[in-house]
Amino acid sequence: MATGGESEDIVMNEALSPFSAENRFETLSDNDDGSDFQLNDDERNRLNKRRRTTGKSLTSNHLEQQVTNQKPPPLIVLHSNIDKIKEQLLKLNITEYTLRLTSEGTRIFCSKLGEYKTLKENMISSKIPFFTHRLKDEQVTKFVLKGLHKMDTNEIKDAIQINNSKPATVQALKTKKSK
Repeated sequence: MATGGESEDIVMNEALSPFSAENRFETLSDNDDGSDFQLNDDERNRLNKRRRTTGKSLTSNHLEQQVTNQKPPPLIVLHSNIDKIKEQLLKLNITEYTLRLTSEGTRIFCSKLGEYKTLKENMISSKIPFFTHRLKDEQVTKFVLKGLHKMDTNEIKDAIQINNSKPATVQALKTKKSK
C-alpha cells in the first residue's frame, strides 16, 4: 500500500536524473614534468634572444623601471617662512612643485627627480633645517643571519665577498645570552 509520502519520493527521484558534465581540463596531461608543453622555433628563438640581450631577469628590469619612475619623497622644511621657500624655488628654476603647510613644517613635493636633488643639495649647502626620506635606489639593504656558530666576523665578510657582494659592515649582534 502506498502512502502519500512514497508517491512524492518517486516524483523527486525522476526530477534528479543524472546529467552529463564535460571536463574542460581533459586535454591537459596528468604528468607534472611539463613534457607536453612545446614551443615552436620562432617562440624559442625570440625567448633565447631576449635572454641573451638583457642578461637580467624580467623581474629585475621591472624593479629598475619602478625606481626610475618613482616620485621623489617630500622635503619637509622646519621653521621657515613660505615666502622664503618660494623665493628659493624661483632662484633654482624649480617650476613644478606643490607646497603644503603641516604641523611638522612645510612640505615641498617636487615632480621631477632632478629638481628634488638640486633642491636637497641647495638646502644642505645653505644649512636650512629640513628632513626627507631616502630614495629607493639610495636605500641600504640590511639583513640578519641567525643560527650561525660563533666565528670571526672577518671570515663571514670574506665569504660574502666571494659571492660578489660588497657588505658595508658585518657585526655580531649581542643578545642577553651572549654577555
